[in-house]
Amino acid sequence: PHNKTNSFKLAQLREWSQDPSGAFDQYLKALDLTSDEALPRLIALNPGLYRARDLLDAMGKHPDKVERLELEAFHAKLLTGNGRYSDAERILKRHLASHPSDTNAWFDLANTALSNQDYEGAKEAFGRFVQLKPHSPAEMGAIARLEGYIGDFDEAFRWAKRAFELEPSDDNLEVYLNTAESLGRTDDLQAALEAKAKLGRNASAVVYWRLAGLLASTGQERQQWETLKAGLAIHP
Repeated sequence: PHNKTNSFKLAQLREWSQDPSGAFDQYLKALDLTSDEALPRLIALNPGLYRARDLLDAMGKHPDKVERLELEAFHAKLLTGNGRYSDAERILKRHLASHPSDTNAWFDLANTALSNQDYEGAKEAFGRFVQLKPHSPAEMGAIARLEGYIGDFDEAFRWAKRAFELEPSDDNLEVYLNTAESLGRTDDLQAALEAKAKLGRNASAVVYWRLAGLLASTGQERQQWETLKAGLAIHP
């Protein structure tokens, strides 16, 4: 009963015999007997068994194996999925102390901190991520949204504009549009709405309506009329 090799082989036999629950229990025993091979099998079996809590308990009991097998990121995501945000932050920070250039870990830490309402921690982690990947517009858009949560709309606008200029995707455009509107930046708001209107049939009727309203408020009646006609041609 105390032989880790035999314990692991028995777990394998149960897995091959279509007994995933029994295999999972046996792999837990093998893991307690210091079998390095058991933990990856537990992770592989978990999705079909929904035994995340048992897996989390096992990983918590064997942090040395989690680190040796480089499973910190997976451990943190599992913790986050079970609402244990502070524990996930702690594991990611410990990992980043020895792997400071791991961009994926910085991004995971930022999102975990955001879920934990640790806005300053999320801001710092996103900042480190962008330092390592300075041309990553999706993450810049995430920082813009974060700054908006915090209430720093000037910073939110700065990041949103950078993200939009690097990649004028629909998501980045939406963030840029919202931050420009929050600050009353009519020129930037008009530019964002016009860019969205250029998407043609991929732009909603609301875009044309908002742009027309903005043009009217700034005395651009001719452009307002052209925008309404364009919108009605697509959304009659």
